[in-house]
Amino acid sequence: MFPREPATHLFHDNNHNLENFTVVWLDADIDKTDDCHDTKKRLRTIANHLRTFCDADECMDYISSIKMEQVLLILSGSFGEIIAPLIFELSQITFIYIFCLNKIKHETWANHLLNNQNKIRGVFTHKDSLLIQIAEDAKVLSNDMMPMNVFSLSHHEKSIRDLDKESAVFMWNQLIIDVLLRMPTSDESKMEMLTECESYYRDNDKELEKINEFRLNYSSDAAVWWYTRDSFVYRLLNKALRTRDIDIIFKFRFLIADLYRQLQREYSKFMERFTHGEYFLTVYRGQHLKADELHELKDNIGGLISMNTFLSTTCEKGVALIHAGDGSFSPILESILFEIQVNTSIDTKPYANIKEFSVMNHEDEVLFSIGTIFRIKSVEKASATGIWSVKLLLNSESDEQLKVLSEQIREETDRSSDLYTLGYLLREMGEYAKAERYLRRLINATLPNDPAMGTFYNIIGTVYNGHGEYSQALQYYEQSLEIQLKTLGPNHPSVATTYNNIGRVYNAQGEYSQALKYYEQTLEIDLKTLRPNHPRVAATYKNIGGVYNDQGEYSQALKYYEQSLEIDLKTLGPNHPSVATTYNNIGRVYNYQGEYSQALKYYEQSLQIQLKTLGPNHPSVATTYNNIGAVYNDQGEYFPALKYYAQTLEIQLKTFGPNHPSVATTYNNIGAVYNDQGEYFQALKHYEQTLEMHLKTLGPNHPSVATTYNNIGVVYNYQGEYSQALKYYEQSLESDLKTLGPNHPTVAITYNHIGAVYTHQGEYSQALKYYSQTLEIQLKTLGPNHPSVTTTYNHIGGVYQHQGEYSPALKYYEQTLEIRLKTLGPDHPSVATTYNNIGLVYNYQGEYSQALKYYEQSLESDLKTLGPN
Repeated sequence: MFPREPATHLFHDNNHNLENFTVVWLDADIDKTDDCHDTKKRLRTIANHLRTFCDADECMDYISSIKMEQVLLILSGSFGEIIAPLIFELSQITFIYIFCLNKIKHETWANHLLNNQNKIRGVFTHKDSLLIQIAEDAKVLSNDMMPMNVFSLSHHEKSIRDLDKESAVFMWNQLIIDVLLRMPTSDESKMEMLTECESYYRDNDKELEKINEFRLNYSSDAAVWWYTRDSFVYRLLNKALRTRDIDIIFKFRFLIADLYRQLQREYSKFMERFTHGEYFLTVYRGQHLKADELHELKDNIGGLISMNTFLSTTCEKGVALIHAGDGSFSPILESILFEIQVNTSIDTKPYANIKEFSVMNHEDEVLFSIGTIFRIKSVEKASATGIWSVKLLLNSESDEQLKVLSEQIREETDRSSDLYTLGYLLREMGEYAKAERYLRRLINATLPNDPAMGTFYNIIGTVYNGHGEYSQALQYYEQSLEIQLKTLGPNHPSVATTYNNIGRVYNAQGEYSQALKYYEQTLEIDLKTLRPNHPRVAATYKNIGGVYNDQGEYSQALKYYEQSLEIDLKTLGPNHPSVATTYNNIGRVYNYQGEYSQALKYYEQSLQIQLKTLGPNHPSVATTYNNIGAVYNDQGEYFPALKYYAQTLEIQLKTFGPNHPSVATTYNNIGAVYNDQGEYFQALKHYEQTLEMHLKTLGPNHPSVATTYNNIGVVYNYQGEYSQALKYYEQSLESDLKTLGPNHPTVAITYNHIGAVYTHQGEYSQALKYYSQTLEIQLKTLGPNHPSVTTTYNHIGGVYQHQGEYSPALKYYEQTLEIRLKTLGPDHPSVATTYNNIGLVYNYQGEYSQALKYYEQSLESDLKTLGPN
């Protein structure tokens, strides 16, 4: 049995900002005067999260690492003129304040840099005027932090797994709120929240006073009053909802429930007035939006928008216009006036006029419940004022497509425990660590032999699998299987799910025979308990096909993919996205076989379905364009490869914006084409674009940054610039060791590349050292029979061959051959390559009959798998 773990505190990290924005102050003389200490204390009353720096590089690194908050940056003295031009374009920085002694001197360069933008809010010589400006801007930003999801459903979407990522997040958010509202609350949950808030605000006397007031005076009838007050409640809850921080949302669950229920009571009273016929109410909300958020609204006219917080609006258009501003922040922030038409007769989440309960009772405020859905009617700019008008219609909860999806997802998560449902939802959203944390709460509260334990262990196993921690994943899956076999019997669908998950782990480890064994057990149970044309059976055929594809047994892979396709065509019809996915899988098989025309045929069938059902700008369409580009690249047809990658890029820029990791990946692929063409200057240019974007959006220590350093190293290696190649490989290695640890397979890949550079330089002892490090990690993490292990044996054999040490060369090549025959079968292209290498060694030794024997085996294998041409 796995150990039960104590509860953890969430807010104790001083570097973790729980509010919507961060104040950063860079000053060479910070902390040297009492005046500085006083300014810091007063800044904390505006924004609790204040970071001060006296070193410019440290300050810039910190700002670059920020993902979710907006930064208000104070630059003091000479730092302003030097640093501002370097960081002016960073997307994390919303406003800059110059705090100095010589106003005229600093206004000169600041006005030159401003270039019709309002990012620099002014040059200040007195702290009082600086603090007043920051407080005003913070108030605007607090009003503007409205968490929302925008999406458009198309008619094929009948299950959560048919949705794209944004649409899926939209639906999961709806269900997570339902789960939280169903969970019981108690004084204990309130005290838990307050304890954490006191920890976070421990250096902020003003906020600590409010927390104590809340502790003494809060009642459920005062939920709206506290939410509308400028305090820790509004700040922390809204940031958590905006960033989908489920840990903090969970801490605030009792307050969410109280708010919702207070609105529900007022909504019921309000609806009593409209028992006969329709009545339309118009409310307004003024605020600012970033350009990419506005772009998302413009691109989804007719689509749905969910405000994933309690949405404050007003009956007074004039009040909303004040909050919208005058357009002067453009293009950093656009002024927006939301005009919302409410049909009081439709079924919806509760809303109410809260004038008598609100702190701001002069604003005639109407508050909508969390998760309320609206339809986007129009988005237009008023040329006279520069304010954007966004018209929304309150959407019915009984909207047919939403209803079907919600019911389907509730069926998928129908369990007795709300915490289980929450863990399941988090796992499906990719929030693995949080899913594990909440499932551990369940394990702590459940008897060891309860059948539910099997399910809990199963999901935790999936968390570890998602992290690539395969041995831990197997431990949990096997524990799950043991409980399920005892409590449910050998033919239960849940047992099939666990076999399937174990198969996935073995497949990821390259242990293909084990993977097949478990997938076949899954299939056997599914065929007994489900109809033979069930979509789950089709999914298992896909998994088995994937194993054969990875083994290079392409005819077997095709057989299973075609069985999967047959079921999908029968049950889902010819135009379903799952059919498109299977066509994509078949295309991949043909691509690996070098049958490029067949690969293109299937990719194009996939594309045709996706364009019809998902539309031309869907991320899945971009993926298929990417696959087609890869085929052309493999064929050496670089011009069409670049054309398809450009189409991929166009969609990604439209749907994700310029700073999304997928965009960076496509720049990377374009770089790879130029690299294959030998156009190293262009390859480097695109890899450097990739690197710049990754550093901006992911920070310096993300694995994708390390991968890009690695790719740049590859280009320099091809150019024979070995010292430059080593420099980038070492940067890649340094980053990977920090983020992934010393035993991760990716670290092994980088050691391998460094070994290759030393091989090219003829430094064979160094090459062997790095290949040995590669091998050590691979044997630990992947096991002795993984294809990557055979590649490393092959490289070590190559080094010995270069040194003329033929007997150890043969030993390593034969180890390579033995494993490849076992895991990939005799007809895999890699087996042919290994026969060829062994033939070369015998040739160098003058053993020509042996050399011929292996060359002929290599030829025979190539003719089978690649064909005579």
